[in-house]
Amino acid sequence: MDREALLAEMRAARRDLMEAIRGLDPYTVITEEGWRLHDILGHIASWDREALAAAQAFQAGDRPYTTPDYDDIHAWNEHHVRRKADWSHEQVRMDFVMVRVELEHLLLQFEEEQLHRTLSLPWGEMGTLYDLFYLTCVEHDREHLATIRAWRLQHLNGGEKP
Repeated sequence: MDREALLAEMRAARRDLMEAIRGLDPYTVITEEGWRLHDILGHIASWDREALAAAQAFQAGDRPYTTPDYDDIHAWNEHHVRRKADWSHEQVRMDFVMVRVELEHLLLQFEEEQLHRTLSLPWGEMGTLYDLFYLTCVEHDREHLATIRAWRLQHLNGGEKP
């Protein structure tokens, strides 16, 4: 997949996610772990920020960026959910939107060849710059999209808006 196709996938995944959250109260508990929609959006933004830091380090030719204090994915996720729990929903929503704008802008600055270079991903695995964008911006959005759609089906008359 080339850069333009990757960007289209990123935008499609985000568009689908935005459609799924439309009309939902941000403080509705969505997951079995007790995460609210507010928490899910903050969580996605946190991982987008990690991807942004890694891509910026790659672009600058710096040492590979690694996620600070990342020993256990669940503990890291919970820490960042708690960190943003008291943010206003407007703050979380703005962070969620703006970091993705930054990622899209940065993606367009890379040459096709750069997207296929190997790097250490922020969570410690090896992959390509393409993998970084795809895993964070497409697969991660779709993972949470599935959770939200499942919640809608269970709680809102087959997924209809409230």
